[in-house]
Amino acid sequence: MDKSLSKIILAFFIFIGIGGGIVNAQNFTVTGQILDENELPLKYVTVFLSQDSVPLYVQPSNATGKFTFSNVKPGQYVFNCSFLGYHDFKSDIIVDKDVVVQAVKLSVNVIEIGSIEVVGSLPVIRREEDRFIVDMSKSVVIKNKNGLQALNYLPGVIIRRNNNITLNGKEQVGIMLNGKRINMQGQNLSKFLEGLRGEDIDRVEIISNPGAQFGASGQGGILSIHLKKSTNQGISGNVFGGMSQGHYADYNGGASLNYNYNKLSLYGSFNYASRNDYITSHSILEYPLDNVCQITDDVDRREGNNYNFRGGAQYAINKKHSLSFQIMGTISDDDNKDRSQTL
Repeated sequence: MDKSLSKIILAFFIFIGIGGGIVNAQNFTVTGQILDENELPLKYVTVFLSQDSVPLYVQPSNATGKFTFSNVKPGQYVFNCSFLGYHDFKSDIIVDKDVVVQAVKLSVNVIEIGSIEVVGSLPVIRREEDRFIVDMSKSVVIKNKNGLQALNYLPGVIIRRNNNITLNGKEQVGIMLNGKRINMQGQNLSKFLEGLRGEDIDRVEIISNPGAQFGASGQGGILSIHLKKSTNQGISGNVFGGMSQGHYADYNGGASLNYNYNKLSLYGSFNYASRNDYITSHSILEYPLDNVCQITDDVDRREGNNYNFRGGAQYAINKKHSLSFQIMGTISDDDNKDRSQTL
């Protein structure tokens, strides 16, 4: 082979090797540990790095409270920690080299009910072969939260701006209710979950890598929600109502009815929620070379009503087997009004 050709080929491979090293060198590692107030490790805490309120790297802390993000692109991020029963933690970090985050201590959330202070109940999380099971039955943190908001407290779960549910950063998360798949997607699914009450949730099973028995859907994982069951014999029920105040007032209410007789259970519920969102944004874009500054103000007003219904029956054949039937659905109407001004 011609010597000059050999030198060209050698130079090419050296360039590729150096170029690959430069590309790899542009990504870094972010590590750290999450502790409680007693400096004991906290496991299953949702840890994520975000930019412009969009989570980009998501991971739950391990059994020793530690986490590791690999291949993080350089830039400025908001470091976030979220865990049911604790106050959220946020801090700005700059990734221009490998970063070791100083040990983060989360404090227990204390909720005031009237003149009484209630320490937020900590979730009981246990690990089974293919899933985490989070007991939410005694948590006061999810009181007055809807079902979608309650899911946001689960380890590895983040609800994005468009109410899209992600698990460990993955989309296409399947949702099950009382062992049955909810055949809804997008806004219909989020509105149905918003119609559930957080305090009605007994436990949630988090399946990060669902097996073949769950089918092709739910490739991003499965969240299996189990609601509390009435064990009272005869007829029982409840009626609730509430209001929350932001820029505009939101209202919600509903009723449920249960009938239990020996091995037979009948149940039904109807929930209503109004939606009055008012979202403002202000952005400034500068183009120094053209000596241009663009200022944009956006106002997004979203109004709507959401009606949820659920009903079913169950007959217990024995302690391990039962026959059940369930129907659920949601009806909604939305009116979005956008106003934008650019200078």
